[in-house]
Amino acid sequence: MEQALKQDLYQEFIKMEKDVHPIWSLGVNPIPSKTELKQAWIEKVFSVCNLLKRHPYMSGRSISEKTGLNKRQLAVAYKMIQRSNVSQDYFKSSKNRDYFNVVNHYFNYQLYTIVFFVGTNCPSRCLYCPNVKVDKNGRRRLITYNSLKGKKLSEKTLNRIFSDLTEIKDKGNNILVKISGGLEPLTNAKTMKIIIDLASQLGIRVKLFTNGLLFKDSGKRNIALAASDVRISLSTSDEKQYQNICFSDRVNPKFKHALSLLKENIKKLVRERNDLNPKCQIGFNTIVLPENHLQLVSLLELARELGIDYVDLKPDYFSNYDTVTRIAMENSIQKAQMVASHESYQNLYVNFTGSLFRNDLFWQSWPGICDAIRQSEFKLFITPFGHCSPVHYGAFPSSEASFQGKLPNYSIGEINDAQSLLDVLRHPFQLPKIDLKKLNPFELMLHLEITREEDDKAWGLPISVSPYHTRLRKDIPLDFFLILTESDPCPQESARGKREEV
Repeated sequence: MEQALKQDLYQEFIKMEKDVHPIWSLGVNPIPSKTELKQAWIEKVFSVCNLLKRHPYMSGRSISEKTGLNKRQLAVAYKMIQRSNVSQDYFKSSKNRDYFNVVNHYFNYQLYTIVFFVGTNCPSRCLYCPNVKVDKNGRRRLITYNSLKGKKLSEKTLNRIFSDLTEIKDKGNNILVKISGGLEPLTNAKTMKIIIDLASQLGIRVKLFTNGLLFKDSGKRNIALAASDVRISLSTSDEKQYQNICFSDRVNPKFKHALSLLKENIKKLVRERNDLNPKCQIGFNTIVLPENHLQLVSLLELARELGIDYVDLKPDYFSNYDTVTRIAMENSIQKAQMVASHESYQNLYVNFTGSLFRNDLFWQSWPGICDAIRQSEFKLFITPFGHCSPVHYGAFPSSEASFQGKLPNYSIGEINDAQSLLDVLRHPFQLPKIDLKKLNPFELMLHLEITREEDDKAWGLPISVSPYHTRLRKDIPLDFFLILTESDPCPQESARGKREEV
């Protein structure tokens, strides 16, 4: 792929050279014109690609220091990378593909995600769930909402939230609504239906996250199938193992054969989807664990058998493993990838996320505090009682509690009959100090990209030359070319502390 990338970068260079030649010919061209020098330039741009591939959050100033490229040259290199389809594939096929997907969704396509936690109970006690506390005897109990009492969001308040979302959407943002945990959303089907109906009226996509155990009820299946996406948590195809993962010591006669029940529920859901809403996607959300990694291939076979659309395989972000366990899990993932690539799986999309273990790139000890306001410009979580947070409440298990037992510690405001969503966003009542080490990986990626873009703007690299903003490929302002014609190179320190247009 390296050779293909260099060739594509060269072609993009030729296209850009033709576009700006009449202007460059007026002054000193900062990019070499001789063929052999062009090749050396491509090698430089390729080195920038490799730095971003390994460290996607790296600022332009840092890349300049490592490559020797001045700011103007780096702006051209970034523009070439931005315009190159192969370079974007190069990024997205790397270990850090999660980072590039986050950037693509939230920054490139201006996604705004609002997550409703509607459930205050759950039939299962999944061992990987951050809302379950495990005592010294191995017993698990819910710790998040089941012990809280308060007034839940009313239909009137939900209507006001979606009125505010309309205003956010009208400003050019793509809106995505998620209904998730918290706890199992199907335990509050009434609120779930109101949210899905309001989103549908505005043409807003809705993703529903559920364990699927309550889909035995046909009314709840009908409500769910009005969503755009139904994502069912399932991490094994083995009945006994499923029981251990989701229930363990908890005895519940209703779910004695839980996996068999879930399979029947999914069959009904798929069959009814084909009649009621064929556009609704149904898939598995699978957490890869030491307990289940040998079941991945059989889980894919089950997914194909049930006729669902996709399987998302992701790590338990909150755990670390010894070397033997890690290698065994990686081998299982590779086998699953090989199986998923077979033509017999062409109707099943299998997604393997890149941040597979806690000790990978995004679990380093990042110092500092999350900027709650900047984070809320991309994503917001709303609890059943109206508290709003830019980050996931209690993302870590209780052994590493991130919210000190009090959910309002993360809240920037509370939506109620007197205060709307936009009121909270515009006038937060507090700016919670959230340690970066307490963020989940995707929220940390948001923080790192916010910081990278702000650093680049301050240094003088505008968004139009961001290597990740492919929607701006045709956006090449005139001053970008005029600066390139100036003979005096731009000192790297000249833009420190001020914003400069390139």
